[in-house]
Amino acid sequence: MTLLEELTSKHEDSFGKRNARILFLSQIDEIQTALEAGYLQTEVWGILHKKGKMPVQYSTFASYVRKYILNKKRNLSEENLN
Repeated sequence: MTLLEELTSKHEDSFGKRNARILFLSQIDEIQTALEAGYLQTEVWGILHKKGKMPVQYSTFASYVRKYILNKKRNLSEENLN
């Protein structure tokens, strides 16, 4: 178990939005790689959720994907056009 997972499990009762975001961001490279390989967000979330690595609802996970992965890609492509 990683340090982050231990800290998260220690505070499971008070998980909260901040911890959810930190947990998502700690796995962002793995999530982005899976999405770029063509896997659906629901599949990625389902596996992470089942393993206890993403103890948030799917809607929260999907909002983080939009905010931290999809919007970032969109902003980068817009910058390249300018």
